[in-house]
Amino acid sequence: PMGKEVAVAGEDYTMESGKVVIASITSCTNTSNPYVMIGAGLVARKAAALGLDRKPWVKTSLAPGSQVVSAYLEAAGLQEDLDK
Repeated sequence: PMGKEVAVAGEDYTMESGKVVIASITSCTNTSNPYVMIGAGLVARKAAALGLDRKPWVKTSLAPGSQVVSAYLEAAGLQEDLDK
């Protein structure tokens, strides 16, 4: 299929079928499991270490289900990696 030109932050990009446009970790069910959240943080850290970054057109959302989740991400030093 043909792509569609879209302007994001002053740059033009071609959006085609299959492109990721949302990256989200939300809901109490997903964010209350410490193993899953620590795993997500470690994946984010490794991606950054490999030089990978979010494309400008990708909307991100991280909404921990509780303050406890935020506290252990901070304590593990992973919150900053997830915020990138």
